[in-house]
Amino acid sequence: MSSLKVLVVDDDELVVEYAQKLLHASGFNPITALDMDAAWPLFLQSRPEIVLLDIVMPGTDGLEGLRRMHSVLAEMGHKARFIMLTNKKSRETVAAAIAAGAHDYLAKPLRPTQLVEKIQRQVEILTGG
Repeated sequence: MSSLKVLVVDDDELVVEYAQKLLHASGFNPITALDMDAAWPLFLQSRPEIVLLDIVMPGTDGLEGLRRMHSVLAEMGHKARFIMLTNKKSRETVAAAIAAGAHDYLAKPLRPTQLVEKIQRQVEILTGG
């Protein structure tokens, strides 16, 4: 499972560090960025299978980042699954994320079991398993 790359993009360093440690311990290859400007080249270069994106970030927010990433996936000949991270638990926020192309979402604070389960579920969908 260690070959599966998970890009984590969140402006909260503690969230990024926590997710990185948890993903590494769960056998994934985490790649991290604190904003969309840093995430974009990592996305293009590493071609992660799973992307965790914070919805609310300074500069380019997660929804715009999600739209951008979706727009180049076909060109890249690559498939990826997107899980949005949010402090906002409103239906409108979740609906906007799904409309922008998210496959799932996680409310903060992150809970270890839930994070790993959601990622594993997306991996199963990606791999047809």
